[in-house]
Order: sequence, then structure tokens, then C-alpha cells
Amino acid sequence: MSTTSTTSNKIWDYTPPNDESLHAPRPPISQGPSTHVIQTKPKPQNEYVDADHPYFYGRMWRARSFMVEYAGEFFGTMILVMFGTAANCQYNLSTVPAISPSPAGHLTVITLRSVQTWGSLSLGWGAGIALGIFLSGGHINPAVTLAMAVWRGFPWLKVPGYMLSQLLGGICGAAIVYGNYKTAINIKEGGSDVRTMKTAGYFCTVPVSAIPPAWFSTLICTKR
Repeated sequence: MSTTSTTSNKIWDYTPPNDESLHAPRPPISQGPSTHVIQTKPKPQNEYVDADHPYFYGRMWRARSFMVEYAGEFFGTMILVMFGTAANCQYNLSTVPAISPSPAGHLTVITLRSVQTWGSLSLGWGAGIALGIFLSGGHINPAVTLAMAVWRGFPWLKVPGYMLSQLLGGICGAAIVYGNYKTAINIKEGGSDVRTMKTAGYFCTVPVSAIPPAWFSTLICTKR
């Protein structure tokens, strides 16, 4: 009985080892001022960006961020001019019998009187504007860029780049349409080396004999 009682007492008197004895001793707590700062305000968005990541500060990323707006204006204006001038060429060149036996863009009524309709022109320019704005963001015209800078706080430093991109985009869009309609234009003009104002007006605003009214009209009604 004594042996059993002694063993039972040892079991019940067992004390597990202290957790602190299993680890290295902790350093003493410093009595000086704490260096930890409690953040009470949300961090700015730029502090969440990993500054060491090469994607954000690489040369390609900087070039992409700088050129994306100008590229949008270039392609947006190119699409606008391409659709619009293509509608001009289709509407005007289709009236030449040697090019198109049945004029497109016209409506023949019961009285056999050919009535010109502006449906194809409106659809062409409307589609160009809609697609251009959807792609670029809304300017696609130097007049719009200038107005945004004067009255809407658009950065003036971006105005020259935007206007240059729009100019180059318009030239490229008109060149694409000209290459597509070159044969028809040659037929209209009567030769491959002949170009007059009657076909130049398909791609741009050309001057007429009344210079001051034409200049004023172009200033207030510019579209390309």
C-alpha cells in the first residue's frame, strides 16, 4: 500500500515545465522612448506600390505611360478621318459613270429625279467620331484640345503633343483612304498625274475664291 500511495502522490504532484524555461531568455525591456509610430491615417496610394519592382520604374513602363495618351489621340483621329474621308470619296466618286454605273449615296424617287442624300456621309463621319472617341478618350481634334486647356484645366504641357498626334493621325487616315481610292480618283481627274481642288476637297478643307469668309468658316466649323 505504501508503494502504491507514494507512486500516486508523485503522479498528482507532477508539475509541467515552464514555457519560459524552454526558450532563450528575453532581453530586458527598454525604458527609453518608443520608436514605433501608430498609423492613424490611411496610407497614400503611392505607398502601396512596390518601388523596387522593375515593372513600375523600368524604361518600358515610363515610355508606355508617357505615350499612351498621344497614341490614343493618333489612332482616334486616324479612325475619324479614315471613316469620314472614305464616306466623302464614296459619295462623290460614285457619281462618275466610269467608276460606278449606279451612283451610291443617292436616292431615286418615283419621278426618276435623282435626289442626293447625306445618309452615307452622316453615317461615315458619325461612325468615325464614335469609334475615335471610344478609342482615344474624347479630343481627336485640336480645337477640342485647346478648349479643354482654356476652360477645363487640361495641362498646357500636353497640348502640343496632343495636337501633333492628331495632325499625324489625320494625315495617316487620309493617306489610307487615298491609297484605296487612288484608281477612282485618277478616273475622276482624267489622269494619274492630275490633281485639282475638286478631289482635294474629299480629304481636307480647301480654300475658295472668297478667302476671308472661307477662313472664318474654317475657324468656327472645323472638323478635320
